[in-house]
Amino acid sequence: YYLSVSFLSVLVFACHPIHTEVVANIKGRDELMALLFALLAWDSILKYAASSKPGKAALAGMYFFLAMMSKESAAPFLLLIPLSVYCFRSGQVFRKSLVATSVSLLAGFILFMLIRQTVIGWSSKPSMPDNILSNAFMYASGFSERYGTTFYTLGLYLKLLLFPHPLTIDYYPFYIPYVGLSGLRAILPIILYAGLTTGAILFAYRKNVAGYGLLFYLVALFPVSNLLFSIGPFMGERFAFIPSVGFILAVVWLILKGAEKLNLTKTVPFIFGLILILFTVKTISRNFEWKDNFTLYTTDVQTSKNSAIITRAAGQEILIRLETEKDTVKFKKFVQLAVGYLEQAEKMNKSETETLLLGNAYFNNSEYEKALNMYSETLKLNKNYAKAYGNYLVAVEKIPDPELKIKYYNQLIRIAGARFEPFLQKGVVYGKQMNN
Repeated sequence: YYLSVSFLSVLVFACHPIHTEVVANIKGRDELMALLFALLAWDSILKYAASSKPGKAALAGMYFFLAMMSKESAAPFLLLIPLSVYCFRSGQVFRKSLVATSVSLLAGFILFMLIRQTVIGWSSKPSMPDNILSNAFMYASGFSERYGTTFYTLGLYLKLLLFPHPLTIDYYPFYIPYVGLSGLRAILPIILYAGLTTGAILFAYRKNVAGYGLLFYLVALFPVSNLLFSIGPFMGERFAFIPSVGFILAVVWLILKGAEKLNLTKTVPFIFGLILILFTVKTISRNFEWKDNFTLYTTDVQTSKNSAIITRAAGQEILIRLETEKDTVKFKKFVQLAVGYLEQAEKMNKSETETLLLGNAYFNNSEYEKALNMYSETLKLNKNYAKAYGNYLVAVEKIPDPELKIKYYNQLIRIAGARFEPFLQKGVVYGKQMNN
């Protein structure tokens, strides 16, 4: 049994480092629950196909409904489960069970959709966000970069499934560059996926395990591939969690069959032993990097060096750490790091968040005029940003020159409008500091 496809696939899946994010991140609970309930639905359908007991089909529908309620990434199982009956059971069993299988899964899917649309509204239309966190393609130059980058990231999924290093929480611009369709980094994945798709369909039709596994991977990956619609980020390790089930199944089967044909069956335990050891070491080491937000972001920023998102996140986490840091040497070191990361983030993606955080970093570094300039930029973007307004007033108090203080209060009035605070503080400066 220890050389069976199923046993080895489970071991590789359990040890694969790309799954660290789903397990270590509380956000990954949705992926875990979606796959768990989808697998239970799958198991129930296979049992129904073997016994023809209606209760098994009904149970499958309930499990699939729970999978969809966990996360919509379970939707591909609507196709993958019946396809598995076709591939791994006789034609007679497939035809006999197809109607009940389809009805039960569709019932769970339709019930979910009814609840979903009732909550979000039947006439609601999705809009494309205008921030890079929710729309990584916002700086893409037209169709070519939109889809060239998409195919580039699809190639990265294959690379990470086969060689999961380096791993990072952040796959945003500009760690992932915009790639045109004419670039080699887009052309190679297009050719590769065209071959995989053709091979998967042909071999799955012939009821081949590897063919089904590859088709599973492709179908499960499609909703999060950015091909049909933008999902927000370019890619994410969590998005490979469910598709990896099929990919690992296919690769394990191919290794076993290859070893059998080459008369190398005795080497199989050593091959998989090495794979499992390497994967386990990487998974354990990666888990330590998920200790907390500070550790995660300040570690992954070394990998995703040009990312507009993680440079901001690392800077923000360092600013949070400064609130409790009592060691003056460490404080100064952290401030310099925060300033560096946030200056980089502000250049790549200027928004009220980046400018406010950079202002805070300058303030902690006693660069009060630079802080005031950043708070000014924040208020120009959003004059009602209360935190930026309050921080601006605090920073002006740190300026020793009374005339400079008056200048900054007047600037605040021009940007944010006539509120009482700057007028009050101008009066204090005139009276106490300028004796006027």
